[in-house]
Amino acid sequence: MRRVLVGFLVAGAALCAAIIAHPAPGERPPSGGTTPPRTIEPTLPLILDLHVEGVDRGPGGGTARLIVDLQSDDAIDEVSLRLDLPPGAETSDDPWRGLPPLRLQSGERRHYVIPLRTVVDGPQPINVTGTYRLADGRVLPVRQGLTLRTVPAARFERDHLGAHEMMAVPLGDLPQ
Repeated sequence: MRRVLVGFLVAGAALCAAIIAHPAPGERPPSGGTTPPRTIEPTLPLILDLHVEGVDRGPGGGTARLIVDLQSDDAIDEVSLRLDLPPGAETSDDPWRGLPPLRLQSGERRHYVIPLRTVVDGPQPINVTGTYRLADGRVLPVRQGLTLRTVPAARFERDHLGAHEMMAVPLGDLPQ
């Protein structure tokens, strides 16, 4: 019995020593270890924003204007942009086709209005893809997209930040 009691006391003392020696969560370990300094990842120096205006719906497709806003936080020597359209959409004016890469100064903004025409009904994924070269030689891609809808969404469907949601409704509420 005495041996068991001594064993419990020794184990309890070792556990208390381990708890006291271990730093609390959020505290730094004792100096002497090689802990890398904390860094905050830099943001991308190029902002690409898209939206559509003037959507006219019609049978067999529709028309719209794609608005592209480009903003540079740092000077960028080479920016190449490409408009990616699905087979059901087309444009008469692609502002970047056949042009050399753009040069952007720090804080420079560019605004493009691109006329679009769809030849089929239904949602059309529209993407603008860009690549740019940083001063240190790295080439980074950026891609932004949206869905052009020339047909109104059904009554019980919604889009939230690009995620399609279909609400659950009682069968009696559905249109007949």
